Formats: sequence, C-alpha cells, structure tokens
Amino acid sequence: MRTEDVLRAQALRNAARAALSANDIASLVQAASELRELGAAGGDPQTLGYGHYYAAAAAFWRNDARKAVAEYRSALEAFREAGDEHGMARAMLGSATTAVHGEMDLVKARQLYEEALPLVRALHDDKLLAETLGKLGEVCQFEADYATSERHTTEAITLYERLGMASSMGVQYVSLAHLQLLRRDYAASAESMKRAYGLLREDPVPRRVAWYLDFSFVFAAARSHWETAARLLGFTNRYRDECGVARLELTPWFAHHIERVTAAVGADRLDTFLAEGESLTLEDVPALVALLVEPGDQRP
Repeated sequence: MRTEDVLRAQALRNAARAALSANDIASLVQAASELRELGAAGGDPQTLGYGHYYAAAAAFWRNDARKAVAEYRSALEAFREAGDEHGMARAMLGSATTAVHGEMDLVKARQLYEEALPLVRALHDDKLLAETLGKLGEVCQFEADYATSERHTTEAITLYERLGMASSMGVQYVSLAHLQLLRRDYAASAESMKRAYGLLREDPVPRRVAWYLDFSFVFAAARSHWETAARLLGFTNRYRDECGVARLELTPWFAHHIERVTAAVGADRLDTFLAEGESLTLEDVPALVALLVEPGDQRP
C-alpha cells in the first residue's frame, strides 16, 4: 500500500481499538468497514484481516454469533496470508470466545483456546498470553476441570501483576472466586472478591466491574441469601444500563441462579427487591458480600 494508506490503516486500527475499549460499537463498526475497504483496495491482507477482526468483535457484542464466527474465520484466513501470527492468534481467540458466549459450545471453545495457546506462548506477548490463559481457565472451570482452571487463572494473575494491569487482574480474581465457590471454599471466594474489588476500583472499566457485580449476585444466590441476591441483581442491572454494558447471552450457571432466586422469593417480591437494589452504590457491594461469609466457612 501507499505510505498514506499505511498511515490511515494504523489510524483506523487505533480508532477501532479505542472504540472497542469504550464499548462504542457504532464507531467500531465504522472503523472495521473502512479497514476492510482499505485492505481490499490496496491488496493488503493484514489490513483486511483487522477489518474482519473488528467487524467480528462488533458482531460479538451485538450478540450476533453467526456473523462473528464468519468474520473471525475471514480474519484468520487474511492473517495467515499476511503471515501475521499475532493476528492469527487473536482471530483464534475471538472464535473461541464466541464459541463460549455465542454458541454455548464449551468443547469447541476449549479446543480453540488450547490450539491457540502454543502459538501465543511463542509470541512472547505477556498481555496476550494472560488473556488466553484467563479465558481458557474460565472454560476449564465450566467443564469442572478445576485443577487446570486454577493453574491457568493463577498464571494469568501473575502475568497481569507483572504488567501492572489492575483491572484485568481484578477480573481474574473474580474467576478465581467463582472457582473457589464451586469448591465450596466460601471464605477464600469472598477474599478473592475483596481483592478483585480493590483492583477494579483502581481501574474501573465498566464491563469488568459489571462482571464483578454479576458474580456478587451469584455468590449471594449460592449461599441462599435470596433477598440480598435479588438486591444485588437489581443493582448490577442498573449499573449495566447506566454504563451501556449489555449482558451477553446468559450462561447456564448465571441463568440458573436467577431461576433459584425467583423461585425462592416469588415474582412479586422479586420486583420489590430488584427495585430496592437499584438504590445501592458500588461501595455497598463488597460489604454485602462480606456479610455472606459465616464463621467456620472453609473448604470441606
């Protein structure tokens, strides 16, 4: 491509990256479209690949799994042609994430993450490696492979700490808290949530804070504190609405807890507790979680 086109491609990639971080999907779609047009016109597979990649990301956040899968596949093909291993890894990881949240296919997702992991390690990119390990750890957790999940999650935490990425580190502590909850180690789970809150307050990325809030609800529901769970759900719904953070298709474990809370309190009372929860603040949440830990709580 011409020098001016190379500079424009870089500017568009920066714009797409910023739009994705800000959850500005309309701007992301526009940047992706311009990248694809520029790459096709200039015969540049790398630029074309990033156009498909960001179009896939936009489709993912719009809950259009079919389009996301197709765009990630096109991105992978373009990156392979360009010899861009970073791009190839990101396309594979995007496909895996779509398999989890869009297609609900954990077997496919784990296969894709595990295929991508050696490529990512070879790139010596600690940030991308941490992202990969964190997501693979989450999938292993869904498959009840807790030992593998813990290994990947703790490695991701170590990498994020080395990189000074507080918000990303906080998300991994939420994942660790969920793993500890599944093992019925409630005290450890609450402690991981406390660490997650502190890290997320340092760098409060809305969609990551929303993930913390979702798990706070799950923690309360798992402990059968129905009214607290319902109030926390009311607050996290309000937070998501105010920050423009849409919830992806409900994963089975999350939907299951909503059903349990609804059955326990009844639909009418649920609406009351949800409304009460809307008056909470973010600072109220860690105190509510701490109250759910009972003396003697530990892994059996």
